Amino acid sequence: MISRERMDFGKFWQEGLTLIEGCTPTSPGCLHCWGQAQTHLRAQQRGNPKVIARYEGLTNSHGKFNGKIRIMESALDRPVRKRKGIVYAIWNDLFHEDVPTEFIKRTWTMMTANQKHIFIVTTKRPQRAVEFARRHQLPHLPNLWFLGTTEDQARWEERYRWIQKFSAAQVRGAIIEPILGDVRLTGVDPALMSWIIVGVETGQRRRRIDMRHVWNVARQTQEMSMLLWVKTIDNEGTLIHDISRMPSGLQVHNLPAMDAQHQTDLGLF
Repeated sequence: MISRERMDFGKFWQEGLTLIEGCTPTSPGCLHCWGQAQTHLRAQQRGNPKVIARYEGLTNSHGKFNGKIRIMESALDRPVRKRKGIVYAIWNDLFHEDVPTEFIKRTWTMMTANQKHIFIVTTKRPQRAVEFARRHQLPHLPNLWFLGTTEDQARWEERYRWIQKFSAAQVRGAIIEPILGDVRLTGVDPALMSWIIVGVETGQRRRRIDMRHVWNVARQTQEMSMLLWVKTIDNEGTLIHDISRMPSGLQVHNLPAMDAQHQTDLGLF
């Protein structure tokens, strides 16, 4: 079940499913990536050989991802062992250029065979995702939510068309996080991209932004009758996750529509 407390703090998934360790920074939003910070920290945990073997060598001396990745093959078995439906968020980028073709195919086979779960795939590489799906004829999955990540207008213009073209997922949307400037949702077709998640940067070195950028995204989704999920905001320097502490106009946690079975399995009735 997705607990109300978890949802109120901006989390629209129940469990993370780490299939890929490591990544390659691709755009300004990667600068203070939470994942790379955690990877660098865990690689320093001497005395735990398993943890070191998993994380070592994936970041540089400055704590940034160095472009190397590690496939976590055994993680594909986790959803298979679960009896009840779970909303999984797949980490890191399944469509990183070095993820082997056969591993992506095995991931699709696993998701196809486990329809009781919902899987969320997030990527900064929606073009590769579309081209891969076409080339390998990935089947449409009713339990897949596909989210392309953006952070500013340039990345929106670069990626939104590809997000809308990814026909292998039931739900297509964009995560504008960390939002780093004003983002105009130009070209969006709500019939092809129905969900927007927006949030400010988190962490000690987070970049402050004008909250009008968040309000502008919220206004645009309302005008286009799109689903919106406000994840985090900045209130005069204070980071806010708790929806009850946000202004009423930003207290929005819309989830995509699910069939009755998924709602029952996930405890959303």
